Amino acid sequence: MRSTSSPAGRAATALYAWFTVQVIAMAALMVFEESRGHRLALQIAALGGDPDAPGADQVVGAVTTFAVLVMALVVATCAAAMSYLVWLRRVLPDVSRLRIVLAWIVPVVNLVAPLALADRAWRQAGTSPAPARRGGFWNGPADEPAQEGRGRWLVLAYCWWASWLAALFLVFVRPGHDGLTGIGLPQLGATIVAAVLCAAAIREVTSLGEVRRTPEIRPSRQPAHHSGYFRERHRAGGGPELPELACQSRRWGSPGRPKMRPSRTPGVGPISE
Repeated sequence: MRSTSSPAGRAATALYAWFTVQVIAMAALMVFEESRGHRLALQIAALGGDPDAPGADQVVGAVTTFAVLVMALVVATCAAAMSYLVWLRRVLPDVSRLRIVLAWIVPVVNLVAPLALADRAWRQAGTSPAPARRGGFWNGPADEPAQEGRGRWLVLAYCWWASWLAALFLVFVRPGHDGLTGIGLPQLGATIVAAVLCAAAIREVTSLGEVRRTPEIRPSRQPAHHSGYFRERHRAGGGPELPELACQSRRWGSPGRPKMRPSRTPGVGPISE
């Protein structure tokens, strides 16, 4: 595939994989919450957090399962975040790693800066690779970006960012009240939508950059090998085609050519006189 032939394409493929693992882990945690989480929360509350209380051994298995699911979700989320930063660095080589990280962790700035970086990556992927004057901190080069598909890209980018903010709000600010973590169907749905739109935006930028960087294959202007012409010259009076050595011996034995006599040494060709 074209999207995996470059460092940016390989980073995008890794990000797709971690998005899949993240969604699967979150779905498993939601199923656990719906089937066991509410009752487990009541049992833990009744125990008062004392692991030595009577009946604590009855919830050990459920608590272990819950811890494994939470750990899997955290690891997948962290890996997806790191993969996204690596991909962003690949498509924005002129932006330092520190700026990319600060765009995501600085409060208030991280509400706008990541979207601006993604838009900058799209504009740079669509511009000519000729050297350009640097722009501002978040702006791309001063070249005019390719306008084809600009409206479609803006709709995709804004929908992705809105779904991402909505997923963060539902998971951390306003989670559900039942269960241990409050992860339910709304949180899972918002996360799936955000992951799909983010993957679509990444694929858009990566594919656009690959198309721009792929060298154009032009037809060769060198004359084709006239094998038919030489083949006709090797024919003996319109008869069957002769082997190459026979054609050479016929040419060398023709008038005006030095005569050939066969060599008696094995493996040695004819010797001209």
